[in-house]
Amino acid sequence: MPQSEQVPPAGTSNRALRLTFQYDGPEVKLISTQRVEMKLPPSHSLSEDESRSGFWFTLSDPQGKAVYRRVLQNPIRYDREVFSNDSTQPSIRRVKVDEPKGTFVVLVPDVAGARTLQFFSDPLTLESRGAAARELARFDLAAQAAEGEQH
Repeated sequence: MPQSEQVPPAGTSNRALRLTFQYDGPEVKLISTQRVEMKLPPSHSLSEDESRSGFWFTLSDPQGKAVYRRVLQNPIRYDREVFSNDSTQPSIRRVKVDEPKGTFVVLVPDVAGARTLQFFSDPLTLESRGAAARELARFDLAAQAAEGEQH
């Protein structure tokens, strides 16, 4: 690959993209993109682990090679904590949210050539908590940039 097409290391940039997402159940949509000047924390491990559970995003180059990964608390609220005053019930328990909807923001390095963003999550049900994560959504940030910032 020619030198000009190589993706610079994600941790060396002082530029980032603030991406705002909206979710309705398991459907996730990118609703706005904003460039910001800031240095992000270093990437978490880029190694693949097919049995891993949890939530993370990966930023990849055009060849599909991960250049940045962050593990996060799942921003999609499909359950909630409920507190009980009844001494015969557990004091705290998790209950299903019937219609999960909301928004969340992630910050990714703004590096030339790294434009595929993928979210990975364990299944969005209480019963499947801890199961292996799978791809939840994929976004072509280059296409979003072509449409313009702040949609």
